[in-house]
Amino acid sequence: MFSAETVAAWSYDASDGGGQDGWASADSSFSKCGSGDRQSPIDLYQFRVASESEPLLTPQFKAGRLLLRNTGEYIRIVTPFGSLMYHGDRVFEVVYAAIHTPSDHHMGGESMPLELQFICRSPDDGDIVGLSLLYKEGPKNEFLAKLADNLPKDAGKETLTASSFNLGDALPRDVTQYKAGTRVAYPYYTYDGSLTTPPCTEGVKWFVWSKPDHASKEQIDSLRALFPAASNRRVQSAEGRIVQLKTLF
Repeated sequence: MFSAETVAAWSYDASDGGGQDGWASADSSFSKCGSGDRQSPIDLYQFRVASESEPLLTPQFKAGRLLLRNTGEYIRIVTPFGSLMYHGDRVFEVVYAAIHTPSDHHMGGESMPLELQFICRSPDDGDIVGLSLLYKEGPKNEFLAKLADNLPKDAGKETLTASSFNLGDALPRDVTQYKAGTRVAYPYYTYDGSLTTPPCTEGVKWFVWSKPDHASKEQIDSLRALFPAASNRRVQSAEGRIVQLKTLF
């Protein structure tokens, strides 16, 4: 699910008889897309404050050239080896990032124009976590502007950025500096879910920054133009799952 897209073709576009309703039947490994009860994304509108024992979330990204892939459904960003995210004492390797437009997750019933997801995996047991940043329309986003200059416009194409990127620059600006190269941002929502694309693997712990960043209308429109059928999954039922809000207070 990481080195290649998937073992079978899938699409967001229902106009050709496929679309999200056909994911589960596209391949046996996609069965959770239709039968899972802990699926993502969800609407983050009801939550409880996380206890003090909830571990800190600490992204620690490494700068390097990025491989940008237009999968035909969304933009996948293959990150430099060595970018990490810590959840307490547990370490996860950042495997790839993905840009979805409009957003997968909703917040208080509202869909956002963009979502940037970091998919990370534990080298010890294979557990997966997802870190998500949502974007509202507003001022120009400098990180996205730099990224846009390198994006492949055609499906199936990929490019290697000409210069080094640090994906940590995508993190919200109001972050707390703890030590060189380490940043912890608050507050964030966390819940148990799944990958938002096939094979819809469950057991993914999600962290979603509760304060959206901004991107300009021109930036949003440019990304949306790459995927006319949109590149987001419908909101899934929460099925009684508890969403927690982690703050410093």
